[in-house]
Amino acid sequence: MNGHLTLVATGAPLAARTNDLATALVVDGWIVTVAITAAARAWTDDQQLAAAVVSPTRTDQRVPGTEKSIGPSDVVVVCPATFGTVGKIATGIGDTYIHSMLCEAIGARTPLLIVPMVKESLWNHPAWSKHLIVLADAGVWFLDPATGDEKAAPVASGSGDRLTASFDPSWVVGSLRRRELRA
Repeated sequence: MNGHLTLVATGAPLAARTNDLATALVVDGWIVTVAITAAARAWTDDQQLAAAVVSPTRTDQRVPGTEKSIGPSDVVVVCPATFGTVGKIATGIGDTYIHSMLCEAIGARTPLLIVPMVKESLWNHPAWSKHLIVLADAGVWFLDPATGDEKAAPVASGSGDRLTASFDPSWVVGSLRRRELRA
């Protein structure tokens, strides 16, 4: 049995594969919780996710007086990660539940895998490469959503549907195994 993994989805087309990825992680033995940004809701299905994971999908802080569902994560996967999310967590901006949770994971040195879904025009923004360096220096590693290679790479504008259809959740499972992230 692996440990507790938090799967985070942000607002990009690849979020449509959140259920498939959560299911693959559960099959691999992970105890999975899911947290999504409000923008990711358009691509996800809470009922499907509820069938695959141990607790309800979270978008916001828990309501005061309610129990925490599970303790801290042993690993966090962000798939997909948008330009905005990567920029926020690289600069320590925790202005939402999701971004605060990711900043905390980085500060706690929780293993963090990011699958960026960022188009070329944003990839060429002068701050982007600096954000990737900051996160890599903090121990974050990246996965190319088009190939499964452990590297960060831009996606072609307008390729979201094709990339989403060809994305293989086993790439994430394999990356975690290669890192020997076992509880």
